Amino acid sequence: MHIERSHNVSKEKARHKIDTFVDDLMRRQFPGGVTVKEPSKSWSDNAMRFSFKAKKGFIGTTISGVGT
Repeated sequence: MHIERSHNVSKEKARHKIDTFVDDLMRRQFPGGVTVKEPSKSWSDNAMRFSFKAKKGFIGTTISGVGT
């Protein structure tokens, strides 16, 4: 999936908004008993790498991506 959004804010403000959004997403309670485990994120220049495990019962998958 590719999501692109233009903004009219400084690089620091845009980075803060992305950080806050991803933090909220990783803490959110999802329907149907899906849980988020082992969330991680790191920045390298203007790219943020993130990953987490989405689990329900004994079934799970790792979701990862890069935001630039």
